[in-house]
Parts: sequence; C-alpha cells; structure tokens
Amino acid sequence: MLVQKYKDEGYLFNVNLTGSVGDAEVYRGDLVLVFGEKTERGDYMPPIKVAKQAVLYIVGGKTKMLIAGLYELQDMELVAEHFKADCDDDLEALFFVHNIKEAMVVSFGGITAKVVPLDDGMIFNEALELLCIEKSDLKGQSAEEKVETVYGELKSFKFKGPEVSWEEALSKTVEAKHTARGPV
Repeated sequence: MLVQKYKDEGYLFNVNLTGSVGDAEVYRGDLVLVFGEKTERGDYMPPIKVAKQAVLYIVGGKTKMLIAGLYELQDMELVAEHFKADCDDDLEALFFVHNIKEAMVVSFGGITAKVVPLDDGMIFNEALELLCIEKSDLKGQSAEEKVETVYGELKSFKFKGPEVSWEEALSKTVEAKHTARGPV
C-alpha cells in the first residue's frame, strides 16, 4: 500500500483522508517536500516545505492522479524527486501554484502537469471548479468516491494552457505575495 509507505517514511502531514474505493487507494492531506530538523528524540520538527492539500488516487501501487498546491513552481522539482518513482506513466497531475500568473502545461523530472495560478483557496474545491464538477454531482458519494470522480473528470478534461518548456515556465514566475489572515 503506497499510502502506508508514505506514512512510514514520514511524507504525510495534516492528513484529512486515507481510504480506498474499489481497488484504489485515496489520500487527501499535505505531502512533505522538505523535512524539518530532527529533534534529539528522533522526531521531526514541522516540515519546511509541503505540497499542500494534496489529493492522490492510487491504483496497483502507482499514483494515477496527483493534485496539490505549491508555493513556487520550482517545488515541482521536489515533487518529482520524492514521488516520481511511484507515479504511473499516464499520471494526471494538476498543480495550483502561487508564483505564476498564467495557466500552462509543463514537464519536469518525468512529470507533466497542468499548472494553474492560485493566490488563495482550498485545493480540492478549486479542482472541482476547474473541472466544472458541481456539488450536486457529488451528492451521496463518500469522500473516497469524490476523489475517484475528480480523477475521472481530470482524465477527460481539455486544459486551456500552452505547453511550455521547464526553462520558459521558470521565466514566467512572479514574486508571490501572501496575505495575512485572521483578526487585526
């Protein structure tokens, strides 16, 4: 089980959902990209960098769908480094990225991903909106079935964004500004 492997290796953080639907595993939560320092007890401090609110759909020990939020486009390098070996050849990857201003398709490290700019939002909800999945389409489904529905829609989704080289994609990055939240 791939989700258990990631758990054992410490890659899962802020877990929202682990489960299965049919013969598929599903996961929703953060994926650690850069681990925090190790304490004297051998535990890790909170991670330095994560793929936030990730959504994984795994069949036969291979990741078929990966959706996540990235603070920087360059973080795709870390995703490829840690997770490419477990990805299926026909992986459906969708990243919502803070430091870009236009949608594009880009490849790095063997992962080709649809990349969409996003300043703020819940990644799963943003994916639903992008894929034109209505809340009523998901009515009565379990959390795991909702992930399966998103995978089915992403496979047939016609993405509107140019395919660009990694170098060109990096040249299109901007400085990401994070807004403060909460009471003032």
